[in-house]
Amino acid sequence: MAREFWNYVDCVNNENFSLIETSLAQILTKEGFKQLNNLPDGILTEEINFCTSEEIYWRLIREVLLIGLFPGASGWTFIKTQPREFLCRRGKNSHRPRLSKLATLTKSEAFHWSAYQDNFGILLEANEQKNIFVSGSHYLSDEAEESWFYQEKINFNQEWKFHLLNMPEEIKDAIKPETREELEEKSIRLSELYSLDNQSFDAFKEIMDLTIGSGTIADTSLWRSIGNSSLYWRKKTFYSIRHTEETEIQASGGKLLYFKTPEYYQQLKPLSLFNLIPKY
Repeated sequence: MAREFWNYVDCVNNENFSLIETSLAQILTKEGFKQLNNLPDGILTEEINFCTSEEIYWRLIREVLLIGLFPGASGWTFIKTQPREFLCRRGKNSHRPRLSKLATLTKSEAFHWSAYQDNFGILLEANEQKNIFVSGSHYLSDEAEESWFYQEKINFNQEWKFHLLNMPEEIKDAIKPETREELEEKSIRLSELYSLDNQSFDAFKEIMDLTIGSGTIADTSLWRSIGNSSLYWRKKTFYSIRHTEETEIQASGGKLLYFKTPEYYQQLKPLSLFNLIPKY
């Protein structure tokens, strides 16, 4: 049985923070977002910092968009957003996801990677020619919904891998999900190990290794090759930030961007952490 694991991250093959920030501001300004120099007064209270209620959390989601830019390896920049997967969604009256627009404006290749419950993953690729390609799967049980990632059709469902971008072969090989045959072999071996009356340390270690799912393996590979092994690669939320943490982010070469959301966005239904289907 695989361990529970999830992560999400956007990556742009461009290390020019200024260009990426300007491009994001251009995209979001057209949607009615307004860039801020700092978080609005009253956001960083003790209660809000720790998000002690769902009501407070959704107020933050509605009122403030946070985007973190972080230096990756080999010329890449990786991006974390709150709410998560924000760049995978289409803006109001748009026909393609925000990440695709960012790739076009920066003239760069870009992709989004999400891992869900360890064995499920979505890969959304975008290039500067406005092409996108989505592969992989998530864990929604509704058959009508599981073929879609927000408004984008999932190709080759159940198998995430790079199809559109010109990625190095070692990265392509490293993130491919396990085949059915590999999963069956793993299951058989786990059954054998669990049936042992007295498990040795080696047997226990093998069990631990075998229960690492392909989502975790793929994410770890991307973290090392593109994320530069940064501790922010798996950062889940930025709503708990304090001045000291923001200073640490800046010291590591990262940068936080803040945007006040437009009125139409504030009226949207809360975006569930677990529901991938768009509410707008």
